[in-house]
Amino acid sequence: MKILIVAFLSLVAMKTHTQAVEAMPEYPGGMEALLKFLQRNLIMPREARNVEGKVFIGFIVNEDGSLSDFKVVMGVSEAIDICVLETFMKMPNWIPACNNNRPIRSNMVVPLPIHSHTN
Repeated sequence: MKILIVAFLSLVAMKTHTQAVEAMPEYPGGMEALLKFLQRNLIMPREARNVEGKVFIGFIVNEDGSLSDFKVVMGVSEAIDICVLETFMKMPNWIPACNNNRPIRSNMVVPLPIHSHTN
């Protein structure tokens, strides 16, 4: 039995928690590339069958684009939350936020809606 996961991200729903910024942090290649990364790398456990919900992952995008301090801000279930968190931790460096034409550290919270069903 195969589990199909469909994940959609909303740019509007991505938030940074810092001072006002000129440019938000960005996944290299933009939202389309981020969705492709998640589709290729997110492998859900069998317990995720017929589950719907949203996992919010928080992390820091540092001045050099490296990512740190990953955490589940709000989750669906322990097994799903761990899978999503581990996938986010595999992401490459991002393009950092900028203020006054200088890269700055920013806190991100990214919601990942989860819609799974068996095929």
